[in-house]
Amino acid sequence: MNLVLNGLFFFAGKYQSKRFSKTHTIISLSLPAVALFWTVVDHVGFADLALNIGLIIMAIGLALLPLQLCLHQKREHSYTSLLLTIGAAGFLALSYLIQPIAIFAIAAAHVAFINNANRRC
Repeated sequence: MNLVLNGLFFFAGKYQSKRFSKTHTIISLSLPAVALFWTVVDHVGFADLALNIGLIIMAIGLALLPLQLCLHQKREHSYTSLLLTIGAAGFLALSYLIQPIAIFAIAAAHVAFINNANRRC
């Protein structure tokens, strides 16, 4: 789901701001950090540890993706708020089936709201 959020923010032009991309990266790294701690504390054997560490390394690589995307600096356009709102509505629709996806809907709606408030000022 974070990959979808990365794509949504990239095509909306939000990664133009290095501060936004660093903040998104730090928030994205929190879940792999918790998973790493949980894996080290509660592993059964070497195979379990190796599989989980491999998945955590892939999650860390995908969490660092916003730092690479900010180098392309796609500009914000007039449809940025609309694109973010549609993305938030899509996440909200999916959250009726899988409830934890509502966190991504809240994040996308928050960014759309802040973008719309900054545009009006």
